[in-house]
Amino acid sequence: MAVKVLVDAAVLASVVAALALTPRALARLPDPVRVAGRAVSPLVALALVTGLIYVNQALFTVYVLRVHDGDVSFMAPF
Repeated sequence: MAVKVLVDAAVLASVVAALALTPRALARLPDPVRVAGRAVSPLVALALVTGLIYVNQALFTVYVLRVHDGDVSFMAPF
């Protein structure tokens, strides 16, 4: 039970941190990038994709812990 609470807290903390940092990261685009017509810099895009992958992994962990009690044998057919 304590592990589930810790995983939920980690997911919540990562989502809150990502939501808090994203507007600042997007606002700091350098002028040459804006002139070139790009919406976001490659560094911001990399950080966003990396964060999304991390959140996906954390949510999958929560799913496996809650629905399958930590047993990933349901993935064997795939």
